Amino acid sequence: MAKSGLKHIDVGTELTKTEWESEDSHEVVHGTSFPSSPVERQLFYRDDEHRWYVYDGTEWVWLGGGSGMEVHGNEYHDPGFASEAALSSHEIAATGIHGAGSDYLCGAKSPSIKARDFVKGFASGKLLKGAGIDADPAEISSWEKVADVVAGSNLDYVDLTSLDGNSAGCYYLTLCIYNPLGSSCIYYLYVNGDTTNANYYYQWITAASTVISANRENAPVLLSLSAGQSVFLFITMTKDPQGYFRYNISAFGELATTALTWGAGSGIKSNATITNITSLRIAAGSTGGIGQNSFLLLCKPRTA
Repeated sequence: MAKSGLKHIDVGTELTKTEWESEDSHEVVHGTSFPSSPVERQLFYRDDEHRWYVYDGTEWVWLGGGSGMEVHGNEYHDPGFASEAALSSHEIAATGIHGAGSDYLCGAKSPSIKARDFVKGFASGKLLKGAGIDADPAEISSWEKVADVVAGSNLDYVDLTSLDGNSAGCYYLTLCIYNPLGSSCIYYLYVNGDTTNANYYYQWITAASTVISANRENAPVLLSLSAGQSVFLFITMTKDPQGYFRYNISAFGELATTALTWGAGSGIKSNATITNITSLRIAAGSTGGIGQNSFLLLCKPRTA
């Protein structure tokens, strides 16, 4: 059988030059199963698959893909897709990848190619912003959540621990308290486990309808909340340059039955300085004064 994939039809006992050169004297070697005892470079057309094959000395290889080709849907890849093992070998190593250095995934092949080197070395949890073409993105500042608490029942207090005010610089507390009691309740802010009211001072001012009130108290007061009412507070706190714990309530609103009460205040732990803010306690002056579903969110600045 001819290796060309063509065979001569029967023209009798003699084959003339004209018959040899005539297309009518040949037909394609074909069928629905491969020939037995093939030889290398032998061609064969599969009628059932409508494909040409060549025998490579070991097996029949489809000519549409060729030896070493892999088929994926309607696309051909040579070589085929990388295996999982091949991909895992391209993880960042101490010596880097493809000679680009330990901090790079890839590098430009030459200075004339505008391929960007992507630096892999930004601090974990950072926010990034674009810095333009051919420039690394820049880290930006924002706020980071430290604690998020929702009261599952009426509570006496909520403790926030494992804090590091020196690292944070300052803290920002959003606080929404519901007073479930039948009488008014005072709420306090303590630092580093010091729950002695006399060690703190608080100055406040409030406005209810046309009445404005102000006072100073020898306690770390947040506010006094009427029975069955809720309040929303925004509190910032820090250790000042002299080492004193300070907090400011920029604004709060108590929703009473007939009017909205607004106020602001500022407090200090005045008896002694602190070395760091390590814990905070938001406490009710009466048992169960922090009502179910009261919530707080403590954040710190995330600096670039």
